[in-house]
Amino acid sequence: MLPTKLPEEWSQDETTESSKTELKAEEKSETTEPESVDSENQEEIKRVLPALVETENHPATTSDEFASNQNRKSKLECDFTHPRADICTMEGDVRVLGTNSTILFVSSTAQEFTVSKLRPYARKWENKTMQMIRELNVKQALPNESPNCTVHHDVPVVVFSTGGFVGNVFHDYTDILIPLYLATNQYTGKVKFAVTDMSWWWIFKYLPMIKVLSSYPILNLDEDHNVHCFPSAQIGLKSHKPLGIDPAQAPNGYTMQDFRVFIRKSFSLERPSTTVVDLKSGRRPRLLIILRRGTRAIVNEDELVAAAENIGFMVVTADPEKTRELPKFAHVVNSCDVMLGVHGAGLANMLYLPANATVIQILPWGNLGFVGRYDYGFPLPDMVLRYVEHEIKEDESTLIHKYPRNHAVFTNPQAIHDQGWATMYRIFLTEQNIVLNITRFKGVLIDVFRTYVQ
Repeated sequence: MLPTKLPEEWSQDETTESSKTELKAEEKSETTEPESVDSENQEEIKRVLPALVETENHPATTSDEFASNQNRKSKLECDFTHPRADICTMEGDVRVLGTNSTILFVSSTAQEFTVSKLRPYARKWENKTMQMIRELNVKQALPNESPNCTVHHDVPVVVFSTGGFVGNVFHDYTDILIPLYLATNQYTGKVKFAVTDMSWWWIFKYLPMIKVLSSYPILNLDEDHNVHCFPSAQIGLKSHKPLGIDPAQAPNGYTMQDFRVFIRKSFSLERPSTTVVDLKSGRRPRLLIILRRGTRAIVNEDELVAAAENIGFMVVTADPEKTRELPKFAHVVNSCDVMLGVHGAGLANMLYLPANATVIQILPWGNLGFVGRYDYGFPLPDMVLRYVEHEIKEDESTLIHKYPRNHAVFTNPQAIHDQGWATMYRIFLTEQNIVLNITRFKGVLIDVFRTYVQ
């Protein structure tokens, strides 16, 4: 049974039964396939790729610089207790062997044969997902037993994976981008990224953010045969919670407001916050409707658009193809005052909204209140966004055409949840579309509209 509230904080010592359930409540990937890249973007990727990739001719630090790195105090720490991710940090003589899947911590006091294994992706509780992530070996080694450096660097390195559920915007931010910001923003660009399970199309999609965090070419661990030496390293990224940051765990006390400032800077977004619209000026509040295709789609979306326009909104719609067009789509979102969508990863685009905007989440049938709020409701106050929730009735669900009304799907939805996440996900999140009762929903739109006009 799903819990009705979140615990005060994550346990750092063990993964409790409560936290396990909450972790499962996170949005599952709706596709594990890479996003399609059109021919124009393919050419653009080919054009910029050489500047993004570490090459054997990349300038090395001087021998004096590297000697000073070796003289620094050495330290190796690994944390395998966090429920979301395993992390190792090193200071001293760090050597990265990409194609050997090995990061060496070289020290005269190294303990022989000490090896830790980790997969640098922040969803450690999902065993099937983690099996898709390349396993790295973190070893201690004595200087005379270590391979010589072929490339020297005088900045830290952060190692992470672009495997897993990349391409799903909820996972892009929860599992990689927010954790990457937490790990590297403090370096003001003077840090290098070493990536395994390389997805170049993903790097290209979020390139404006990547370039702000790191001023250096990316090291592709899947193909690089060099021995790269660094003064310090972090292997793995730590995620705190869905689409969120816990300032108590974050370097420098970073918050989600800080992260949203970073997003605005990366994509050059113009609106930091919403403003009340004077209807006499001829302007209208802008409502963005995130449209789904295939599952949890609003069948009568045209009626929804017409109703919103009649109330007074300037309506903008975005199907899945449009949402992938970054940074263009980030600017579209930032231009809007309200975002509306059915529960799903598309709602994670709320990150581009200006402060004081409103997110309206439509919950499909199936007792999905906690799941919906956990992913897309609870994170909003930290972003200075408003949250409105609308749960449909059973007669608004296309499930009425698949199951009899006396089935547990309608009489006891919690019984479906109790059969496990896979069954719940299949029935309530995959098999269902929505025929929205516009008359019933109109009151929600009117209340939100009044918030932004005078």
